[in-house]
Amino acid sequence: MAGIPVRVDIAGTVEIVGAALSFDWTWTSPDAARFADTVRWSPPAEIQDGPSRALFSAIPLAVLGAPAIFWHRGPALQCVHVVVSDRPDEFEDGTARAVTEAAQRLTDRLTELLGAPTLGPLGSDYGPRWATPELTFGVVTSRHAVELMLVSPLCQQFWEQRHRARVTRRAGLTQWDRYAESLARFLEDIRFESVLIIEAPGNRYVQFLKHSEGLVVELSRAEYVDAEYRYGTLVADILTENGWTLPADPSQNWIREYPLLIEATRYLDLAGHAVAGLVAMGVQSPAQLNPQAWRAGYRPLYTDSIRPADDRPQPFERTDSHEHGTDLTRSDWNDEITLDIAGALQVIGVASTFPWTWTAVDVAQFAHQLGWSIHSSPGSDRQVYADTDLPAGWMGALFWLAGQTLETVKVTISDDFGDVDLEDPGYAHYDGYLDPMPRS
Repeated sequence: MAGIPVRVDIAGTVEIVGAALSFDWTWTSPDAARFADTVRWSPPAEIQDGPSRALFSAIPLAVLGAPAIFWHRGPALQCVHVVVSDRPDEFEDGTARAVTEAAQRLTDRLTELLGAPTLGPLGSDYGPRWATPELTFGVVTSRHAVELMLVSPLCQQFWEQRHRARVTRRAGLTQWDRYAESLARFLEDIRFESVLIIEAPGNRYVQFLKHSEGLVVELSRAEYVDAEYRYGTLVADILTENGWTLPADPSQNWIREYPLLIEATRYLDLAGHAVAGLVAMGVQSPAQLNPQAWRAGYRPLYTDSIRPADDRPQPFERTDSHEHGTDLTRSDWNDEITLDIAGALQVIGVASTFPWTWTAVDVAQFAHQLGWSIHSSPGSDRQVYADTDLPAGWMGALFWLAGQTLETVKVTISDDFGDVDLEDPGYAHYDGYLDPMPRS
């Protein structure tokens, strides 16, 4: 699709915006069906259950496979993502430019009708936005297509507060410290069987492999760095002093390994060592770095959150949410997966009689009653994983902690969809922040 303009349905988007501005939003679950009916979309169908629910609607826009996804948190509707353009192949030359140009055409038209937008946080994204007391909406391109976002006031308030706090705190950091912090969060959030490579000119790079047994980090060996940038014994001594190991095998890079599911503070430590290694090899600025990431099967991960940009809201891993929604519009959708109903009933039975204290103590005790194997201690930040005997495609149980408080337990009771995973775009750290906020 190189050189071919990306189509964006401007007239259809304007119609959706008009309907959204006149709609009587309550920002509760029933709004999804009511709004879909108002704009003549297909009835919303659930494609992700749990605390973060997602409902999919097919929409009649003049672009290929445009979906809308209603994102919920419990009974509250948080936002609506509407794809309003074609989705070109992100690996084709010129894709980013074509999507940006399409977004600008839409923004220009909305500006003609509504006046100039402001530029800032739009939910967990960032872009030109317009706001009323009942609704914030705008245009984003972070998932390699043009999207219209409709965001609830409470959700928008959360992300703006988070953005302001982040900008204030990061103002005192160096550009490398900010980069290391963003890198640490990215590495913590991505799933197993993921690879991240951060390249600098001259074949200098650091690469990360996150798998089910741990995380491996490599720095490019001097012999493979271009002659102009090749480093000597002084840099090698610095790397050794900082805990890097150079294998005897000349085909292997500098390496350091970390155990499975390290705490958030250790992610920051390893990111700091990776950044320090790049600096030691002569990289002058994060602006010289080009990150690329993918999951098993070469499914790309979006790395905008670790690019050396400004202090935009930090998005969670952007994987397959909207590709999944697009797939649902095709006739070859196949939902044949293994679901362990008996195992799920067993978990429910134990949970219904368990003496919950909803503290970290419950983790080991609940796992013991079910015969699960804990992979990380309850002292870890936020997440504790456990193996179960259920037919899950990856780790079977996940305990979410906030300090010593146990918030939720999530148990996978089916095969993993793999390349059609649906993940909450940007709300990985929404838990624990929403409820304490003052409600209007």
